[in-house]
Amino acid sequence: MKQLLKILALSLLIIGFSSCGKDKVDCNNFEQIIANEFGQIFAAALAFGLDPTPSNCNNYKNVLNDYLDVIEDYKDCAPTAAERDELEFEIEQTREDIEDLGC
Repeated sequence: MKQLLKILALSLLIIGFSSCGKDKVDCNNFEQIIANEFGQIFAAALAFGLDPTPSNCNNYKNVLNDYLDVIEDYKDCAPTAAERDELEFEIEQTREDIEDLGC
């Protein structure tokens, strides 16, 4: 559940982003895409928390990895270098948390 709390805290940072520095992604859709990702993360975390089976653990890990893939594409949507650095730090922390899941 520590990972879920970190991800929810990260969501507050991410939802505040309103501009983009890359042409490869449409930062106008960033908030909706992240909201969809968080819905999937929440569902997977809840399922794993209620029934910590290897299958639910692997599903949770896969959803977190999918989220990280999306964030990697959108991290340059952060309007300032400080916010991009903070986002990069949170990405690394989430990767470490995924490693700690043990499934």
